[in-house]
Amino acid sequence: MENIVLESIVSFSRKLNGECTILKIIDGYVVAGSKSGNIVCWKIESGKEIWNLYFDGPCSDIDNSGENIFITESDKVHCIEIKSGIRIWSKYIGGVSDYLFAEEDKLWVTSSTYAFEIQDYEDSNVFLFDAEGEIKERWEISGKAWFIFVKNKVAFVGLSGRNGYGELRIGSSAKYIELENDGSIIAGDYSKIDEVCLGHSNGGITIFNGNKIDSFFYDQQIKSVLTDGGWIASFESGEIVSNRKLGDWQINVSGIIDFISFGPSLNENNTIWSSVWNDCSYLKIINEITGIIELEMEHGQRIVKIHIHDEIIALGDIEGKIMILETKVIKNRIDNHGEDGNNAEKRALVRNKIQKLLRD
Repeated sequence: MENIVLESIVSFSRKLNGECTILKIIDGYVVAGSKSGNIVCWKIESGKEIWNLYFDGPCSDIDNSGENIFITESDKVHCIEIKSGIRIWSKYIGGVSDYLFAEEDKLWVTSSTYAFEIQDYEDSNVFLFDAEGEIKERWEISGKAWFIFVKNKVAFVGLSGRNGYGELRIGSSAKYIELENDGSIIAGDYSKIDEVCLGHSNGGITIFNGNKIDSFFYDQQIKSVLTDGGWIASFESGEIVSNRKLGDWQINVSGIIDFISFGPSLNENNTIWSSVWNDCSYLKIINEITGIIELEMEHGQRIVKIHIHDEIIALGDIEGKIMILETKVIKNRIDNHGEDGNNAEKRALVRNKIQKLLRD
């Protein structure tokens, strides 16, 4: 399969100060944050920088509700107006701020405490903020929270340690749910209304579908999971496994898998977008029915973040480069990819120099 240089098909690329750690497309904007605490917002249509902020860092998570975005970094959580970059409020929460989930008038935030004497996280807190940034409730929970989502006024928290999975209700103490697999939960997907998929550190997968719970067991550690009519999981070994109504398959992508995500198709097929590191990054588009790799795009630096919204793909790499791809542009440039790879690289370099001149 011919590899395409990623830079030759991006719509535009920009630069953060430091490794990209958060990335999200919101209402025609792309917001990215870095390990060093730099947060930047660009308008996707024009590529114009809208605002640029600096915090202590590292930035750890991002979500949005209405006209505001919420960002966790260091030991704080911030509320920022998307269009202006004005900081509406900031709150200190102690420990290390981790994950958040924004509702219309509520914000759920997790923080964790690392114990050096045991070389592990020993506990977490979950805070519930109102729209004005006031803490309305707080729960102390056992183990580090690895993700949080809220459904029907219940917060579900994936935890390290044997407690694994917790439910939080306003006005009640934390409730821990016993699962067949008692391994730490280190990944989860709750994007589908009726399904929740959990990935365990010991290679297990738990999937909730309504009141039904199914467990699956593998002898290799999970990296990430997706759910939609079944599940798709990536493993430390470089394997991606699909167990879904659409198709069962297993492939080895020959490298370290940094992420997998459902994404738009280039040829009417449903696809999985994955990034694989093996001396350089390979962005692979995989047919989600057959497991066949339909396209590979190569990038010199490690791609560590992705966010996909409709036909737009945002990527962030370890050097802080933010790249925007649009499926229509990708198709057009692939159709015109008759020139050899050296010419493609030259075109990418020229385009990057022009973009830098325009920014300067």
